[in-house]
Amino acid sequence: MFKPMNEPINQHQPEKETVIGASVKIKGNLNSKGNIVVRGQLTGTIRTEADVIIESTAKIFGSIQGNNVLIAGEVNGSISCFQKLELTASAKLLGDIETRDLIIALGANFNGKTTMGQTIKPIVNDSSEESDDYGNKKSAKPASKPGDKNDRVGLAV
Repeated sequence: MFKPMNEPINQHQPEKETVIGASVKIKGNLNSKGNIVVRGQLTGTIRTEADVIIESTAKIFGSIQGNNVLIAGEVNGSISCFQKLELTASAKLLGDIETRDLIIALGANFNGKTTMGQTIKPIVNDSSEESDDYGNKKSAKPASKPGDKNDRVGLAV
């Protein structure tokens, strides 16, 4: 489980602050200032100022924002990266990308549009506005019900 003391530490491997295990399923938003590694399933948004690693066993249904993002698993949602996004050969991404640098390995599956080279603006989490489980802002005005006086579809004038 642990590396032997005489084995060198990989300088390029980020420190793992938060790890979502392979058997874990989370429904909700994950906000952090540290590195995040996901091996399980998450439905919601991931936001961090540090790095995000989505391992090959992971499935994400929602958006991801981080400094550097590495995808080896499945993501159904948009990705916003301040620095570099890397899709490994096992990656499956259905969603749009906004990043400075992009690496797509042979065999990766990506369907979406890409915006590159621009300065990425961080998403500010304004706690005064509610959001659903996918990070989308909830409407302040409730939707009208069929037959409601505000529902004019299908009414003859």
